[in-house]
Amino acid sequence: MTMGQFPDPARPMPAASSASSLRTRGAMLCLLSVLALLVLARDAATHQGLARYDRAVSLLLHNAGTPLHAQLLGGVTALHSTLGILGMGALLAACLLRRGEKAWLALWCMVVPAGMLANLALKHLVRRPRPSFDGALPHLSNFSFPSGHTTGAALFYGFLVLYGLGRTAQAPRRWLLVLAACAMTALVAFSRVYLGFHFPSDVAASVVLALAWTGGVLAIAGLPTRPALSKA
Repeated sequence: MTMGQFPDPARPMPAASSASSLRTRGAMLCLLSVLALLVLARDAATHQGLARYDRAVSLLLHNAGTPLHAQLLGGVTALHSTLGILGMGALLAACLLRRGEKAWLALWCMVVPAGMLANLALKHLVRRPRPSFDGALPHLSNFSFPSGHTTGAALFYGFLVLYGLGRTAQAPRRWLLVLAACAMTALVAFSRVYLGFHFPSDVAASVVLALAWTGGVLAIAGLPTRPALSKA
């Protein structure tokens, strides 16, 4: 697979560039994110750092909640369940196959489904209990750290950013794509805390895990090359 340069939202991605540059940037993103993830895991286990505020923030949102908001955010969280992410991914995979972009389909498999499996493995490694509040939604029996919904959303929308940045040369559109992906991931993360299924440090760790996994994949596999970008 020919490598492309790690994408910068402010400028178009070159059709081809140094593979070593991409590997270095991906490896640095992975390393820094892994370090941050270790800190968050330690904080969750010892109730230090960000985890000190977990229960206070969760209680504040729980007490301020309304049935309407819970219903709306419940729809957001249902769309980004494991089945939801894989369902949207299947549609994306069909589009990639139709375009003949098998290299991007392979990259999607490495980023999204594999990253979600890494999230599941980390859950069983940390084994943090779910939040529990009086009058909250039914308590889940599996573990809380990190949030699978948030990790799946961050991986999925992050992949769309990687794919979309190579399809337009217009900086406003590129930044809009990045901001939309960040907003959707933040909305999913907020919904999980609001509904009482996760602590804030759980969803923060999910985003960091997604960055670490994506960075690692880019360091190893790189990005498929693209034809000339459209300026339309």
